[in-house]
Amino acid sequence: MSVLPVPSFLDDVKEKGLKKAVFELVDESVLRLTSGLNIQDLREALRGEAPSRRPNPRLTPHADGFWLHMRPSYFHADITSTYPTFRLGWLSMYFAFFETITGIFLMIWYTPSPEVAYQNMLDILSNVPLGQLMRDLHRLGAEAMVLIVALHMMRTFFTAATKSRASSPGSPACCCCSLPASSASAAICCRGTNWRCGR
Repeated sequence: MSVLPVPSFLDDVKEKGLKKAVFELVDESVLRLTSGLNIQDLREALRGEAPSRRPNPRLTPHADGFWLHMRPSYFHADITSTYPTFRLGWLSMYFAFFETITGIFLMIWYTPSPEVAYQNMLDILSNVPLGQLMRDLHRLGAEAMVLIVALHMMRTFFTAATKSRASSPGSPACCCCSLPASSASAAICCRGTNWRCGR
């Protein structure tokens, strides 16, 4: 009997055996990670079989999970025939996440101060392990994100994707595009300032 108010993994091992307790633990972890699909559901989906549980558990991750909402497996026929999305919204989110990760890595060694910023950048390029790779990935990711967001805005504008909504498509989209564009232009200006100073 466990001292804890809930049964522990060791109690499950004593009660059910090691193999079954480990399988149930892994199955529960997979169920939580995939927002409702257990190992059997994943096996059926990968083999192309019909789902054995009802209601269909394959719909749960699309309704509850963020990543499958950003990259859905089903589009209405009206959208795909005339108005392709090109996955631009998903790519925008991917690059925003990518910029966050590489930016956190660079932020460890960078001090945003006019006196030491350039020396910090030289230290990142020469002394930090994978520093030059991370700086290049961060710069290329920022440029790609600005390009993808601009393409996404143009696709939304030209296909009138938000026409049926009550709000104007211009104001939220302009706000979302102005943030990456302003950060990219600031980075280009700072880079140009360093080049003009002969550093």
